[in-house]
Amino acid sequence: MRAALLALFTLVLLPLAACGGGNDDPDDADAPPFDTARAMRDLEYLAKTIGPRPAGSDATRTAADYIVQEFAAARFGIVRTNFTFETDPNRPATVQVGGATIEAITAGGSKDGSVTGPAAALSATAERGSLTGKIAVARRGGTSFQEKHDAAWASGAAGLVIINSESGSVTANLGEAGKIPVVTVPGSDGERIESVLSAGEPIAITVPPPATASGTNITARARGAHACTYIVVANYDSIAGSPGANDNASGVAVMLELARQFNDRFPVPEMCFVALDARFTGGQGAARYLETLTGVGRPAMVISISNLGAGDGLVMYGELTLKDRLAQLAESLGVEISDGGAAPPVASGTDVFRASGASLVEIARSGGPEGRGDTFDQIDAQKLTRAGQLIGELTLAVSAKRRP
Repeated sequence: MRAALLALFTLVLLPLAACGGGNDDPDDADAPPFDTARAMRDLEYLAKTIGPRPAGSDATRTAADYIVQEFAAARFGIVRTNFTFETDPNRPATVQVGGATIEAITAGGSKDGSVTGPAAALSATAERGSLTGKIAVARRGGTSFQEKHDAAWASGAAGLVIINSESGSVTANLGEAGKIPVVTVPGSDGERIESVLSAGEPIAITVPPPATASGTNITARARGAHACTYIVVANYDSIAGSPGANDNASGVAVMLELARQFNDRFPVPEMCFVALDARFTGGQGAARYLETLTGVGRPAMVISISNLGAGDGLVMYGELTLKDRLAQLAESLGVEISDGGAAPPVASGTDVFRASGASLVEIARSGGPEGRGDTFDQIDAQKLTRAGQLIGELTLAVSAKRRP
């Protein structure tokens, strides 16, 4: 079913890419206007009136109420989904080997508890049950953290230790809830752990239980969308202590303004907008969103937007067909955007969408303010508008509602 949807999506893009001119002209009367004042009002309310919005806080719940109100005003159907998430997914853990205790980091989504077993190297071709009762050990790289977990679990391992490919530590996050304890250790401790593999000496992993809080995802479905096959996502929480104006009230403001534009169109584009919570706790909001969906109901295409109102030029990451279409639209609008590759250089809150098999494109500006300095007065209204225009055109194109 997913393959069929993706094939259909590709067929839709090809004629759109071939038609050129007309509908892609920013001066075309058919192009939706981006109301900068409304978008800046949304951004100011989230970043200045509410301020810092750490996941699980009262401020985040206030932000959720505002987002629901604005989506409803645009006549979108609203679904609020509450979930429980770990506030410290990458909490300290330990690995004991040869009488020594190594400081480790819990992989986001890991099962908690203490497990002990003989050390064994994890092979990509490990047979089912071949590591039953053992502690699997793997070097970072080659496959994703989730794939390493899945291989270890399928082979019967009781736990998994991932050694960083560099001397320092690394933070890992699983795309789905883990079945076994999974931790990462610095590359500098790799030799000590690997030295016990040949003899199968015991390794002990201890992952403490997490602290938890409640979060809320918001799905807004357009009147013309029978299913959320195509979605635009933006997180609305912020780093603790940060007003989160650029990261990511800017993405939410663009999303809300697009919803208003689409409400004025006929037919209404077949899109869903998803405001995600708990981005800064290992992307748990995105993971919980996918967990609520059946395999058939999962999105085939995802546009992820963040950091749009401040910083340097726009950068796109993701699937090639989507990036090609985005580049064409950017050229027609006179908006500069560079290709950052298949994925951002650091872990993204939407990595779980990529792992789910969805076609994904992520759009953001490089650089920009961070932490407490990410305030409303750092936002450039023109940059926000240009990003919003481009994202609006891409969203219309992939919704299959625009024709040459």
